[in-house]
Amino acid sequence: MGIELQPLTSALRDRVAVLRFTGVLSLHDVAELKSSLKRLLRDGIKHLLLDLENVRDIDEAGWALLVSTVRKLRRQNGQVVIRQCPDDLYEHLKMKKWDRDFLFPMRFADHLAALPKEMQAYFSPAPALAPGSA
Repeated sequence: MGIELQPLTSALRDRVAVLRFTGVLSLHDVAELKSSLKRLLRDGIKHLLLDLENVRDIDEAGWALLVSTVRKLRRQNGQVVIRQCPDDLYEHLKMKKWDRDFLFPMRFADHLAALPKEMQAYFSPAPALAPGSA
């Protein structure tokens, strides 16, 4: 699995991190991801945007880590937002009732409206990424 931390515009950089995953997130990847997430939280990140467009599968260990992270961020008034969630992954989240832990602004207008304005730009046709990061 690949994990890519994408740069954001300066307006978002201090509070928001975008993680783009590729491939399969499995037990094998959890230690690396957990370390990355701990570092981001320690650095003061309050919101995570997860881009799952190129993810083929996430096993239970991967989901457990992501759900645990959501709950930690919620205690700090943060949130985890999922962009480009494949239907099969979304259905798995619904089955486990974990879909309630995440926001899906590309699926639900009220989830998009719940985001701060500067975060909403990431879900518009031209994402709020730093120049040259595409």
